[in-house]
Amino acid sequence: MSAISVADLCRKHGVSDATASKWKAKSGGINVSKA
Repeated sequence: MSAISVADLCRKHGVSDATASKWKAKSGGINVSKA
């Protein structure tokens, strides 16, 4: 699995970095493997 930065992922899906940060804070910072 290749690593992709949050910024690149946000750009790809049209999501702002601020929105991604809010989602991460709301989810408690869990990652995909824990979800």
